[in-house]
Amino acid sequence: MTVQDSPQTSIGAGREPAVTAIVRWLEDRLRPRLCMVTGAPGCGKTRTTVWAVVSRRSAVHATISGRGLTPQTLAWALADQLSVTGGAPHEVVEQIAADRRPATVVVTELDESGFGLDGSAAFALVEEVLAPLLQARHVRLLVEGRREFLTGFAAGGEVIDLDRPELTDREEFGRWLRATAAARGTADPGRIAAAEEMFPNVGAAELALSAGRGEWPDSIPWQARPAVEALGFAHDSLEPAAWRELTAVLLGDRWQAQQSVEAARALVARTGDDRYTVSRVVRQAVRGRRTPEAAVQIDQAFTRALHAAVPRSADGRIDWARAEIGTPPGICSATPPPEARSSGCWTMSTCCCTPVRRRWSPRSTPSTATGPGGSGGCGVRPGRAAPPPPSPTGRRC
Repeated sequence: MTVQDSPQTSIGAGREPAVTAIVRWLEDRLRPRLCMVTGAPGCGKTRTTVWAVVSRRSAVHATISGRGLTPQTLAWALADQLSVTGGAPHEVVEQIAADRRPATVVVTELDESGFGLDGSAAFALVEEVLAPLLQARHVRLLVEGRREFLTGFAAGGEVIDLDRPELTDREEFGRWLRATAAARGTADPGRIAAAEEMFPNVGAAELALSAGRGEWPDSIPWQARPAVEALGFAHDSLEPAAWRELTAVLLGDRWQAQQSVEAARALVARTGDDRYTVSRVVRQAVRGRRTPEAAVQIDQAFTRALHAAVPRSADGRIDWARAEIGTPPGICSATPPPEARSSGCWTMSTCCCTPVRRRWSPRSTPSTATGPGGSGGCGVRPGRAAPPPPSPTGRRC
């Protein structure tokens, strides 16, 4: 997984001390082999981690977003990037352990793991893959997620907690906040004051600029909610047209879908390549207001849309051989690799909800993601970029 260099020289929002802390761990192989980046929801954990990795990409051998992953698909992603044979999680771990080349592995967004992008697989990822991987002395591991998802690591490690005030420059945070408010045309002193109280949580400050004190999440307009549901369903950031079409799946009308998308723009994050994603905080706020009946209807509508988008054979069966990776674009993250297709053990749900070869796309720029509550990936879009090129010796080090 790779990401392109950012045109910006600073991460912004006063996060430079946090980036520096991560970079120091990446550069110093004498530090503990486990480093955990954590903090409150929406505080910018992923964006900060990605920024640090981009700045020191030569020190990293595998970078994987845990969004939508299970232990099996994480194992496939590791095998892909570390050039070992794919297999069951324990088999992949054994192969990496047997390969004595030094490897620094980055796994972000544990909070978004599992079919529902809800962190439901986080403990399994740690127990079945990541913790066993750390037993190999040549492996270093940088993981990012909420505190409760990191408790499965028995070995002590370095903790970089973005809730600690010293990891955010308060003066720079204030400058960023005022510039953000001006860019949005927000002049309400109450909202700006409410945002300042959120220090050092960048995402919470952005939400406060949009909603004000005590108004979130009730301030989310009903018209915007179908568009937020649609964006939250996608495993990838979406282009405006794809976002509108997916919203129309719920509303049954493209004009109404466009109105919903326009109403939701202030609540979501825009990446540098004119694509949109939604933070976990916003997505969960909208989903939390579903009735049980509405939840079933929404899930069924999206599932039918996915099912209809995958190629069929003459007898009406799904034809994986003709399915492109990421079909439909931005919604289905990956089709099964050839080995899995031939086994006959893959289903629609394991394909569309569990990406196998998801990577940070070089088309995305972590610095240009803007929007309330972080970005649910902070503008780093999963894609099919190749891993960093090997060293001249062919080794990962």
